[in-house]
Amino acid sequence: MGAAEGPSLTPARWAILALVARGASNGEIAAALGLTTTAVKNQLTEMYRRLPLGDGGNQRVLAVLWYQREGHRWHEEAR
Repeated sequence: MGAAEGPSLTPARWAILALVARGASNGEIAAALGLTTTAVKNQLTEMYRRLPLGDGGNQRVLAVLWYQREGHRWHEEAR
């Protein structure tokens, strides 16, 4: 991912990330999007690999912090 381009996330992954950033659990995300909790977990795992989160710490927390800091901007542009 270059400085001028955002992460390559599908619309479904952006939706999941936005819900994670709002504090939703995997079960709540699954219910909201009509997915299984396993599908949500798999999507999150792949999303964490695509985001610039670094290696240390809780990936979910780091993803929320990234989304709040700058990810929401890329999400708006992806719509």
